[in-house]
Amino acid sequence: MDTLGKRIAKARIAKGLSQGQLAELLHWSGQSRVGNYERDQREPTLEDINRIASIVGVSAKELIFGPDANDNQTVIQVTSSNDSYVYVAMTKPRQTQKGIDLQPISLPPLAIAKDQKAGLNEHTRGLAALSAPIDDGMSPYISPGDVIVVDTSDTEPEDGGIYLIALNGKCLIRKLYTSADSIILRSFTHPDKAILEHDRSQLQIMGKVAYRAG
Repeated sequence: MDTLGKRIAKARIAKGLSQGQLAELLHWSGQSRVGNYERDQREPTLEDINRIASIVGVSAKELIFGPDANDNQTVIQVTSSNDSYVYVAMTKPRQTQKGIDLQPISLPPLAIAKDQKAGLNEHTRGLAALSAPIDDGMSPYISPGDVIVVDTSDTEPEDGGIYLIALNGKCLIRKLYTSADSIILRSFTHPDKAILEHDRSQLQIMGKVAYRAG
């Protein structure tokens, strides 16, 4: 199985570096940290991935997703079980041929205290952090510029759930409700909008909002 650790090791070897040499270039004391990462015994933070990538000459995205990173639409957060925080990779919506994709960007990850959000821990997968879209639909609870965390694995609308969606290519945050023949988009500042079944292709549910950091 191709893992993050194996990709780090492969990139290091291709660069002609030993674990000790890579650790020295990273100004780490000893090679044990590199070894733990490569054996997948410890998950690196996004900051460490960015630093390793710059030295071994590949992109951080390729280390995280593999050589087919440009075709991979799965968002992965980088977390650590060694402290009291979960680190979620920052992303940005980008238009692709298949719709809007949340793609990692070169910013420090969002750190969320585990005791601040019940059920959120280093085993949680499918999270992506991003700046809330420029839209006042959920103000004052979610405002443009707030950082939100979206669970991209949760795309089945639950009545009253708050979701990041794309409607005709524009990102919005809305409460969703379902009826027999439509999905209803509800906000605090705009009239309800019903997306009928035959118009369903206009709507992309990107994930449920799991956390907001103002």
